[in-house]
Amino acid sequence: MAVIGPGLTTANFITSSLRSSLSEMLPPETQLEVRSHLPRARTDKPPLLFVHGGYCDAWCWEPFFLPWFAAQGFPSHALSLRGHGASGGQESLFVAGLDDYVADVEHVAAALPSPPVLIGHSLGAAVVERILTTRPVRAAALLAPVPPGGLGPVASRLMAWQPEYLVNMHRLDAPHLSGDVLAALRPMYFSETIDPKILAEAFTHLSVESPRALLDLMLRLHGGKPVAAARLFVLGSHDDRISAPADVNATASLYGIAPIIVRGLAHMMMLEREWETAARPLLDWLEREVVSPAATASARRASRS
Repeated sequence: MAVIGPGLTTANFITSSLRSSLSEMLPPETQLEVRSHLPRARTDKPPLLFVHGGYCDAWCWEPFFLPWFAAQGFPSHALSLRGHGASGGQESLFVAGLDDYVADVEHVAAALPSPPVLIGHSLGAAVVERILTTRPVRAAALLAPVPPGGLGPVASRLMAWQPEYLVNMHRLDAPHLSGDVLAALRPMYFSETIDPKILAEAFTHLSVESPRALLDLMLRLHGGKPVAAARLFVLGSHDDRISAPADVNATASLYGIAPIIVRGLAHMMMLEREWETAARPLLDWLEREVVSPAATASARRASRS
């Protein structure tokens, strides 16, 4: 029986984590890193709140997405979930679950001037999905989402392609990442054409992930239908080894919508040279499904007053 922590075996970890995931949450984390880019001029467009995936932090949105969407008139913000980046909570990351990450997103969202559009990537998309099942949201975009069946099939597929996948992810616990670990992880998350400078910086933001949150994803505890009608967007890439097109299609089918499947982007699509391949469909959806209906509704209210 494997030991995965001090005095903690796989069996009792799963039992205790499942119990905690279902019923217990950590105290609120108020020290949350938020990276923001604002439009130069006043705008009526809603704020965007980007939620990163596992093993990284808010920096992943910084090189391209945040400044670009701000230039399109959207106040753009990205948070680092507790235990990630410059956020607090490193000491309790081991027992942080998806509901704790949900609390982080809600804490940051509540501080914005108006309800944001939630945009989640991978694990971050699962956090956004969990929010959808508990309260109404303005709109939400799911990029490279975890499929409705959970992480199990995804992990099996990755292990078949890269047998030492789980070993390499466990070795992220080391204070310094070795070259062989980075070489093994690169093709899972990045394409061959990624800018070397972006890749080098991305590796400095790699971090461990909460095993309790990963267990939540294995069990797909964030599944279910939205509690209220919501404008939703789902996007994936043909070239993503983590969230394959079948996974993206399954998520979109859950919500009764058609996904956008692009080409040429690896899992960390927001850092690729061709990042606009993902950003432009997202922008088109925002303008068409979020901005235009809001402007129409505002005009109707004005005409009645």
